[in-house]
Amino acid sequence: MKKLTLAVFCVFLSLKCAFATECVVDEDCAFDEECVDGGTIDSKCRILTCPDDRPPESHACRCPAGMISNDKDCFKPKCMADTDCPDGFVCIGGGSMAAECAALNCSSEEKAVGHVCIPKLCAEFDERYTPVCPEGTKAVFAQEEGADGACYICQQEEKSCESDEDCPDAESCEEERCAPVLCPHCFTAEKHECARRKDCCLTDADCPAGEKCAQNKCVKKICPEINLSYVAACGAGNVSLPVFDKGGEHCRICAPRTCSGLNSSYKTSCGPNENRVSARKYGADGECFLCVQKKCAQINPSFRSKCGKHDIAHDTGEKGLDGNCFTCTRQMCMMIDMRYRAVCGKYDIAEKTGVIGAEGPCYICKLKTCAQIDPSYKTRCPAGKTAVAAGIAAEDGFCFICK
Repeated sequence: MKKLTLAVFCVFLSLKCAFATECVVDEDCAFDEECVDGGTIDSKCRILTCPDDRPPESHACRCPAGMISNDKDCFKPKCMADTDCPDGFVCIGGGSMAAECAALNCSSEEKAVGHVCIPKLCAEFDERYTPVCPEGTKAVFAQEEGADGACYICQQEEKSCESDEDCPDAESCEEERCAPVLCPHCFTAEKHECARRKDCCLTDADCPAGEKCAQNKCVKKICPEINLSYVAACGAGNVSLPVFDKGGEHCRICAPRTCSGLNSSYKTSCGPNENRVSARKYGADGECFLCVQKKCAQINPSFRSKCGKHDIAHDTGEKGLDGNCFTCTRQMCMMIDMRYRAVCGKYDIAEKTGVIGAEGPCYICKLKTCAQIDPSYKTRCPAGKTAVAAGIAAEDGFCFICK
């Protein structure tokens, strides 16, 4: 038998209900209670049983400091704030199930200090770079600006050369003079030319699938960076689906449960013979409802679950909250009681029965006496009078006119 909401049950049965514990969802109960069998006749608010270290709060047992709830259990998120992450990382989605530590996305001119990006010093671009050169050296601008100012390479007294081999490893022969080899990011001066560093990246394209370039290093992407629909873990009320993208195997796709997936009694639409009561929940397929069978009279105003004792019941084949539905046809007076008549004769007295038949009020018809029919009528004439038959039979016999 389908469970009914108390409110609808009471309205259908025209009862004055006073169920203090009636509820559909937890929010209908006190803060330290939960709704059991929500939205049904059996629904009630039940006091939460919480351990000492988890006092009740908002219809659930409060989680210890540093932990959060997924509606059922407590768990420690990967991070609540940036300070929960290693240096060079920030907390994304802090305090939620999807929280993750993501690498700071500093530019090539910046470095990560703690959980923020700050400009690099000249020496951090290249160990040869400095903002100030000592006396007796030539300052060659390195095409970089650091936090400590413009960056230079300090060149000793110029040496004459005929080829690169005549110069130090990090220099090349330019116009018969050895000059520093100036390399862009991710390149280093080797053997008189710029060589790509294997441990350095310029863009995400330089990194394997599932990784990104941060501070010129390849680091693992967090799930939303791989795809906005990806998360590390799904919350309550969601279905966790695996991800098959290369590099994203640790991620999940969270699909909201349908109404029936949230509760087997929830539906998104109800039948023509059902009343729709909001469950105050939403599923992947829309708002969820509890479907409650209508009473016969709500299905069709002419339907009844029970006919009167003077009616003929015709089964409609429909079934309502209050049972099988019938159409009721009133019987004729004589079918209700052989003594009953809808109309009495002119020589009858009509006694009310209080019963209504198909034709209207039903009566019991009793013959009048001769005197009631006509004061001059007698059932016997006195001596000396001649009895002339009136042709009428009354309650007290045949009626005569005495002449």
